[in-house]
Amino acid sequence: MQRNLDRRIEILFPVESVEMKKRINTILDIYMKDNVKARVQNAKGEYDRLEHEGERINSQEYLSDLSKLEQKENLEGISSLLQ
Repeated sequence: MQRNLDRRIEILFPVESVEMKKRINTILDIYMKDNVKARVQNAKGEYDRLEHEGERINSQEYLSDLSKLEQKENLEGISSLLQ
């Protein structure tokens, strides 16, 4: 995949909400624990798969499941308010 590094715009902004900071840290922790699709760049600039050690953690699958669970909980909360 080509990257556009010459015309790319990065945006930075402060995260002031304590709850959002916790959420971001949780997401980053999950990504750092990924051992299913993760790769490590070697000295030649090539990417090698990580060896699986212990519990298999697929960050994309984990975060997708977490999102579905949160969505379900939110919908149930809304339903209970409407009754």
